[in-house]
Amino acid sequence: MITLYDSPCTLPIKASSPNTWKARFVLNYKRLPYKTEWVAYHDIASVYTKHGLSAVCKRLDGEEFYYSLPVIYDSTTGKAIADSLQIAKYLDEQYPDTPRVFGASKANVDEGEGVRDEGVDVDVGVDEAILNKAEEFTNLTMSLFLPVFPLLFKQAYKHIEPASRPFFSSARLKDLAPFYSGPGLSSLDELKISEEQAIGAWKQLEVNLFKGLDARVQSPGNGKGEGEERLVGWCRGGDKPTFEDFVLGGMLIFVRIAYGEESAEWKGVSKWNEGKWGAFLDKLAPYQTVQ
Repeated sequence: MITLYDSPCTLPIKASSPNTWKARFVLNYKRLPYKTEWVAYHDIASVYTKHGLSAVCKRLDGEEFYYSLPVIYDSTTGKAIADSLQIAKYLDEQYPDTPRVFGASKANVDEGEGVRDEGVDVDVGVDEAILNKAEEFTNLTMSLFLPVFPLLFKQAYKHIEPASRPFFSSARLKDLAPFYSGPGLSSLDELKISEEQAIGAWKQLEVNLFKGLDARVQSPGNGKGEGEERLVGWCRGGDKPTFEDFVLGGMLIFVRIAYGEESAEWKGVSKWNEGKWGAFLDKLAPYQTVQ
């Protein structure tokens, strides 16, 4: 059994972290049995200590390593893995008979389904070049959403368990520090965003998504054949979801969960680019189960 570690919010769905959603999407897509173990934000370090892991994430200033989720523990192999990209790589390599989210390094592994040829010793490793492209796409996506990070952090902060609010606030302020030139803040409560600034941030995100991703995520009918939908696999021009799709899906579902499906914010995002981003997340609906 695989254990997925995630930090809960106070909303009924409990899962809101975009980074952990990447790993959850992968697990659900592969239909691997797993369970979620909820860990308070201020107790994330204990997961690393328990499994003998070192912090693998760095803040944008590149100076500080910090503990972050997702982490998985696979009781079948006794291995614990941190970071959504490395988790996806591990699952592709360890469970090659499940649908792959990265391409295989050998032609005799079916890239779409990850099925091994019986009796043939095949290399099911993930090519480093593919991992690098996935990481580049992740960095691109984060940069596109950067204008609304202050808004998203403040909104998510409202749904953090009281005991974890100081830790969450401190961590998110560190994330914002390289881009914030105002007075020093001790809490997200002190971060003031005017209505005009908020409108401008959402507008910038709309522009960013159009310029950065519109050509990658094809609209219905603009694929390889008439009427073909290429909304997901989408990001790499295929007909099945890949890790890149789950990266974008993680950010979109974060917006939807943080603000609510009926909110003006999510309704706005979902309608941009002729409804492309709402349709994109809808295509990921089969993989949005929280176990």
